[in-house]
Amino acid sequence: MEQKKILYMGIDLTDTQAMVSLFGRGMEEPETIMTGAAKERYGIPAAMYLADSGHTFYGEEALKRKENPQGDFFDHLYQRALEEANGEQQFYQGLLRQFIQRLIRLKDRYRFDAQELCVSITVPEITKQVVTVFHRIREELEFSEEQFFLMDHGESFFAHTYHQEALLWQHDVALFDFASEQVTFYLLHRRHGAKVQIVTAEKKVWEVPSYVHQDARVKDEFFSNLIREAFASHMISAVYFVGDGFDGAWLKESLRVLGGNKRVFLGKNLFTKGACYAGYRYTDASFWGFFYNCEYKMQGEIRLQVQRGDENAAIRLVEAGQNWFAPVPEYTLLYDGTPELSVIVGEIGRINTQTRVFPLTDLPDRPEKTLRFRIRALAKNGRNVVLRLEDDGFGELFESSGKVWEFPVTFEPEERSSVYDRKYKKAF
Repeated sequence: MEQKKILYMGIDLTDTQAMVSLFGRGMEEPETIMTGAAKERYGIPAAMYLADSGHTFYGEEALKRKENPQGDFFDHLYQRALEEANGEQQFYQGLLRQFIQRLIRLKDRYRFDAQELCVSITVPEITKQVVTVFHRIREELEFSEEQFFLMDHGESFFAHTYHQEALLWQHDVALFDFASEQVTFYLLHRRHGAKVQIVTAEKKVWEVPSYVHQDARVKDEFFSNLIREAFASHMISAVYFVGDGFDGAWLKESLRVLGGNKRVFLGKNLFTKGACYAGYRYTDASFWGFFYNCEYKMQGEIRLQVQRGDENAAIRLVEAGQNWFAPVPEYTLLYDGTPELSVIVGEIGRINTQTRVFPLTDLPDRPEKTLRFRIRALAKNGRNVVLRLEDDGFGELFESSGKVWEFPVTFEPEERSSVYDRKYKKAF
């Protein structure tokens, strides 16, 4: 069966700008869309201007009209949309959706032989507000869960890194994102030896005093001290510099501190290209061998043993490594056994699984094999899940009693593993 031809779009979105990359069949690497004649000018200002005439202008065209009184100018679309996440007002969420829709239309400049579009959006941090906003945007843009991915900068850095030559990720890999007010540092760690290699990202953030930008030598000294702090006790094979803060030829002492045994790359579009790679990997059925683990990934799995006909089977209520905010399946079960719910719980980084048993009290008074339940797992975050069991009734014979049973399941932090687990860790 011929595989679908998919066009992958990676959107790097911050509060001030966006970058867009495209990756399709036959391309060696993603291509970032240029926004002007200047070399490596990729940033699209996250701004909109709504003219009284009814026309809408985006990005640079919006900035040109910022002071024009014959319309309204809006910027900081991303942050203001997040501020609306828990309220009834969705004005900026609507503007952000229009802005993203405009970014998606940039693909029309190119001719790709593709049957389907996959959009991956990477943002600096994943929070519940981010999840809420982009869930609404995905639905309004009519993308399925298989066509729309959300990740943080650490995950897109991971996806970009492990699509490069192996020599670059032989040891830890570092990235500095230098903005005007902050320097954000990511360090990718990879566990060797397991069939699926688990990668995590250490993150640090430093505030940048305003005086640092006033003198190149001061900036160089400030940044070289950050390198010393960040690289202490780490063996690093490659370093990436990302962000407008690296503009200008001021990297002198900093490069000396880096040393000559590391590959160093300077650019601005790594996150958007990494988002393309992530979308490709997450829709491709072939085995890759790398798994990114972070706080918004489920830290374990939950399986339920059931009987289908004469055979025993297992259904997965929670999948390890899946985003906690991803949709989970709901199952209908016919009860025929002891008054308890028994599930198998496994955790990332541990070999052994556990069987956890929850009592089903106050069951409806109905004949055996007429008790039918709906069950699903509701994730609060990557470590805390609630198993929800509801009486589903039994067709026209018995109405649902409305009874609900909820059982919490917690995946323990890995550092609390036993000595045995720490010695024999491997990917779950």
